[in-house]
Amino acid sequence: MKLISSLLPIIARKKFNIRQYFFISVIIYILGITTYLVISYFLINEEINEKINQQLIKAARSVDYLLPLNYHDRATSRKSISEIEFNEIMQILSQQANNLEVKYIYSMIENNGRLFFTSSSATSYEIRTGQNLTYYWQEYVEADPRFYEALKSMKITFLDYTDRWGTFRSVLIPKISPAGNKYLLGADVEISYIDKTIWRGLLFILLKALFFTLIILPFFYVYHKYYKITKDHYTKTLSQKELKAVHEQDLRKQSFLKYQQIDEKYEALLNHINIPTIVLDVKGKVIEVNHAFLEYIGKTQYDIKDNIIFTIPFFQSVNEFEELINLTQKNHILKNYPLTLYSKKGESSCKVTCILLNKQEKQQFLILINDITQENKYLQEIAKAKLLMEEMLQRKSLFIATMSHEMRTPLNVIIGFLEILRDENVAEDLKNEYLQVIQSNAEHLLALINDIIDFSKIEAGQFTVKEGPFYLNYNLNQYKLWLIEEIKRKNLNIDVVLTIPLDDQESIIYTDELRVKQVITNLLTNALKFTESGTIEFGYKVVGSYIEIYVSDTGPGMNEEEINNLFNFYIQGVEGKKSKYKGFGLGLAISKKIIEILGGSIRVQSKPDNGTTFIVSLPYKKLNANIDQINSKIEDKEWKDVEIIIADNDNNMKELLNRIILKHKAIPIIANNYNELIEKIETSNNAKFVLFDFDFSIPNISQFVSYVKRKEKMKIIGMSSNIYLININRSNNIGFDYILAKPFSRREFEEVIESYLQ
Repeated sequence: MKLISSLLPIIARKKFNIRQYFFISVIIYILGITTYLVISYFLINEEINEKINQQLIKAARSVDYLLPLNYHDRATSRKSISEIEFNEIMQILSQQANNLEVKYIYSMIENNGRLFFTSSSATSYEIRTGQNLTYYWQEYVEADPRFYEALKSMKITFLDYTDRWGTFRSVLIPKISPAGNKYLLGADVEISYIDKTIWRGLLFILLKALFFTLIILPFFYVYHKYYKITKDHYTKTLSQKELKAVHEQDLRKQSFLKYQQIDEKYEALLNHINIPTIVLDVKGKVIEVNHAFLEYIGKTQYDIKDNIIFTIPFFQSVNEFEELINLTQKNHILKNYPLTLYSKKGESSCKVTCILLNKQEKQQFLILINDITQENKYLQEIAKAKLLMEEMLQRKSLFIATMSHEMRTPLNVIIGFLEILRDENVAEDLKNEYLQVIQSNAEHLLALINDIIDFSKIEAGQFTVKEGPFYLNYNLNQYKLWLIEEIKRKNLNIDVVLTIPLDDQESIIYTDELRVKQVITNLLTNALKFTESGTIEFGYKVVGSYIEIYVSDTGPGMNEEEINNLFNFYIQGVEGKKSKYKGFGLGLAISKKIIEILGGSIRVQSKPDNGTTFIVSLPYKKLNANIDQINSKIEDKEWKDVEIIIADNDNNMKELLNRIILKHKAIPIIANNYNELIEKIETSNNAKFVLFDFDFSIPNISQFVSYVKRKEKMKIIGMSSNIYLININRSNNIGFDYILAKPFSRREFEEVIESYLQ
């Protein structure tokens, strides 16, 4: 640029022919393009590097969200994380690296002055071929000293370095886990990728400059070809001046007429648009306003015309007005300038367009006002809704991943021990022990499935309750016996204290027995899960028109944040302890919904290292029922000579129902297909029930139900594992006397049969 500025005076003093002018122009053009490219290089380099840095930070931070919670409290040794779990994490991180357009994302931890990988992504080529794959607890032997400095300083660090995987630009983000373990989150982008991006941008700028040059060249050619200035042109120009003088008077008349027409249009436009508009001079004097402006500020023409704008509440300060005027004078028009103005409704957020009217005797400014207060409110609400939706989606994704892991764990145990039991050389005492493990994991899996079913019902708005007598004292005593047996079985040092203030007759309340027992079971199970030694105390007390059932333990307790998240779906009650305590956070959330549907509430009292107390408050609807009814156990009753027809495709379910029915001295009749089913119904002399699974092959279910209902004293009981199908059939009442939702307990099945035999 200095060279060009020094050449210009010399060029101006010399006379050049057209060819010399052409070469000088080409040199100036080449210098200009070169200067433009150099400046663009530095600007693009800075912009792309900043963009890459932000991309790396986003990618590195995403590792924490994708890893299991408190992962780095577990990943503290070579054997703490399984190869399967590490490979699952690698697949997730690899997908995330592809989505964020980075080469690698990973985490590492320092141990005895050396760095080890605790998680890492991989390229599709590495996953496909198995070459250069990072494995769990692999030592990073090429680690740059700046890796250790970042971990020591706990500051975000950017660095360029080369290792066996290539040459990278990287970011290192030091973190501390809840247990106090330091670890690094990292993300890499290849330097070659950054260089290609910069040169691609420069090439685009060069092509753009050449393109505009090609556009301009034809104009120069046309000008040179057809509009060359000659002596004849000057002669013709002088000869035409007389004609212009002749027409000058006519032009003035026409101009005056056009001025009148424009003024008329201006007045009509100003007063008929709905945008508040005002014309001010440079000192703020009001020249003109339209009706929309008067309506906007709640004033009349008499109040504002020819007054200074500062005498009415409009601009917040004189400085704001002066800044608006200065910017408009500089740019001639100022669009969408943000201002907070006063209107008759108070302070309003506005975008102002200010136009300089420079043809007037004195400078004037036409100001159009767009009130965006309501628009801002909508945008804020949309932003809040977006954040809430993103949070819910993220929680659901984490919930699904956790649920999959939680269900696979007991299934793996069950399958593994069943394979061991198939070995004939297993000792008898070990078989009993293995069967106990299988039963425990099966019960855990069933609890998970029941939670998922209840969760699905709540999500679909189809969760219902069925109220009836609930014998509180009896059930709490049963829970005490169960707790004592569980404590003995697990060899725990826990005392059980039960408080029952009412007599048996007073303790009979009207509520949903199944759902209340579900809540109490959940609370007692949690208390047993989190208490290794000490006391579990439970019971109830009457408070006004409510009865408060409480469960208290001397476990680890919870802090305020854990209490706030306790009843939220997708969040486990005790964060940071998932590896120790099974479950994925649905039980308490479902319990809260159940109690609220029953007209009560649930609350928790807890402090860290000071135990936890759950209090369930239910309406005290006392019933005058006979307490002796609970003393007769359903499982001991006989259904002598009662025939029960079973129509189910599942052989295991048929065997289970067959054993329960035989235990009660009844007669099970199994139908394997539709023809057998009709034959059994027709030939049976004392068939009281048809147990029909919805998946059993049948031509027309409605006709079959009608056919069974025509049989005297025969009840048809449906069975299905599809909760949506169950709810639809219940609401439409297609004829079933009762519908059992699989999986159902033995007691639930017995209660249904017993209810129709009484």
